[in-house]
Amino acid sequence: MVLAAAVVSRSTAQSSISDILIVDSLTPAKMQLRDYVAQLRDTLTMVESIRARITRANASGMNSVVLSSGRQLGRSCHASVTMIETTEQRVGMMKTSDVRGDQALASFRAGLATLADNMRLCQRDDSGMMVSASPDRKRIQQVATAARDAIMQYDQVRDALLRLLGINLPVNSYVRPPQH
Repeated sequence: MVLAAAVVSRSTAQSSISDILIVDSLTPAKMQLRDYVAQLRDTLTMVESIRARITRANASGMNSVVLSSGRQLGRSCHASVTMIETTEQRVGMMKTSDVRGDQALASFRAGLATLADNMRLCQRDDSGMMVSASPDRKRIQQVATAARDAIMQYDQVRDALLRLLGINLPVNSYVRPPQH
């Protein structure tokens, strides 16, 4: 039994070492891009969690939670727009040493612009709904779901860029290595 624990500890240590090697093998520019993308991901995660809360509350008939979460959704969409704009500025001048990398960066920038438009739409629609004396719970759910769908589309573009550049996004997301 002690041997099994030692084997597990050794395998855990080896995976930790490989994680460190992956992080350490990034160039400073790739680390910077990874950090920018992780900051945006963390901001977008709030929108996704609010959508999940709205879905659960709607299913349970908890009107006050839906309304409260609807108000939070607008604020989170606004925060997302701010972070997207910051990310756009940060990656605006980045280039790679490869044409495919530059094309992926251009697609990423386009994905950011589309995401910003969708988060602005979320903010506008949510703000318009929440001023009503009796906001429509189904409409709140629709706005939240549209925001989540926009984030999922962005995630695909982001993951394609990170895979191409060999960057793993830590914690929440794992970007699979490219398959040949």
